[in-house]
Amino acid sequence: MSYDLHFYKHKEHQVNEQEIADYLTNKLHLDYDEEARQWAYFNDETEASFWIEWVDTYIEGEEIDDDEEEIDEIEEFENYDNLNFIFSINYFRADYFGLEIFPMIEKMADELSLFISNPQDRGNDLPRVFKEGELFEAWKKSNHEVTKNYFKEYGFEYISPEKSNYIWQYLSHRDELQAKLGSEVFACGCFFIKDNENGNILTAAVWTEHIPVVLPRVDLVIVQKRYKKMFKHIDVSGLVKYSQIIGAFGNQFKNLEHPVPHLKIINQKDADSIEKEFNNLEIWKKIEEFGTGVSKSDIVNVKPQ
Repeated sequence: MSYDLHFYKHKEHQVNEQEIADYLTNKLHLDYDEEARQWAYFNDETEASFWIEWVDTYIEGEEIDDDEEEIDEIEEFENYDNLNFIFSINYFRADYFGLEIFPMIEKMADELSLFISNPQDRGNDLPRVFKEGELFEAWKKSNHEVTKNYFKEYGFEYISPEKSNYIWQYLSHRDELQAKLGSEVFACGCFFIKDNENGNILTAAVWTEHIPVVLPRVDLVIVQKRYKKMFKHIDVSGLVKYSQIIGAFGNQFKNLEHPVPHLKIINQKDADSIEKEFNNLEIWKKIEEFGTGVSKSDIVNVKPQ
């Protein structure tokens, strides 16, 4: 089930379909399926995605041969030409999917002088220029309404938008942060984990072998220890509360100035100095005892009252 937008141009404007196709390929660098005439976006870090299809259309009232493949009907508007492109984003997603995606669509519409029709907004679907943030807010409202209706049927997992938006903000900057830090400090990955006891969704990061690391503010840290004892290699992993990490190593972790707030960093010298304490760190719970990982595409920011 998707939320769709249709693209138009004012009859006085010169933009054409091929210019849009070139923009999607060369400016947005979307993956193009030539056979389907479809461009797709997928962020491996955040799992945010959308697709844009160049469709065959017909005007209402025209006859369609029974043998023809399915053809999309796009409404015609006076003074506007239909450009035959449809943008689609899935419902049942956390808010940050829209926060990541709609600025791209706003920028494309602005740079190509496109008008957008929102067919979900019955009675107000005239092609128009949307103000900054309007597309996101419209999708968010519709997404929340649909998600609440299917929340129990589809078994969605709720997390507060503050938590999921923060993880998205960090993951969106992770590659840039890692490039800036180089190989000396690891910008850790983040994910969501479900507490099987109460069903709550918590945020988690990974810290391996007391290496220099950047930690965002999360609920839990998966600690992976590896050390020698009696001529044997010992491997231990498990969950430690973030507050426990900061309580134990708060003097070694420093605040990292960055657009993403609440980042902590530990350098090589300080990481080396805590090796013994790190390996003696008490594991709070084993991962398999606590819960299971949850896909980013399965969490939502709304639930039935």
